[in-house]
Amino acid sequence: MDGQHHRMDWDELLSDSNPGTQPRQMEDVGGVVCHAVPLLTDKGKATVIMEVSEYKDKLSDMLSDARTYEQLASDPTQKYKRELVTILSRLKKEEKITRSQYDLLYPTAENVPRIYGTPKIHKAGNKVRPIVDYTGTIGYQTSRALADILGPLVGGTEHHVNNSKHLAEEMAEVLIEDGEIFNSHDVVSLFNNTNPWK
Repeated sequence: MDGQHHRMDWDELLSDSNPGTQPRQMEDVGGVVCHAVPLLTDKGKATVIMEVSEYKDKLSDMLSDARTYEQLASDPTQKYKRELVTILSRLKKEEKITRSQYDLLYPTAENVPRIYGTPKIHKAGNKVRPIVDYTGTIGYQTSRALADILGPLVGGTEHHVNNSKHLAEEMAEVLIEDGEIFNSHDVVSLFNNTNPWK
């Protein structure tokens, strides 16, 4: 394989670095074949090309954490669909949503949410951050409707910071008195370790 053809293959692979991109069989200049997948990184707006076997290992390691994840005996999609329809029906009956809102929110798709990972290239070991894709699932339209309701409320308090630059600007004016300390915590797997039922 000549260098120009090789570059064109990698360029094509990089241009397709969307979540869930199918692995591609790539051959490097030396003729070595690898199965690679392009992945958007967790931070830094970069793209990583990772061996499929390494990517699967990282996802398997993450999902094998029994403190965070539980293997289900069966697919609960139908149960959750019935529960959502019951709630929507009650809201329609109580005239808290209109018929057209009910029709929009009624779950017609029944895809199981799929998980993929974005590599944390800023962390040692390059573990992956789990992303759950709800597109086409029973809760997708409901999630979008809730996001539309809650979206305008985000950033409306004095305690909101937009990003690390904004935080640094705010902290520049904070004076630490004698006997005081400033403490910063890095939360590991914040959303994975937050129990929504408590």
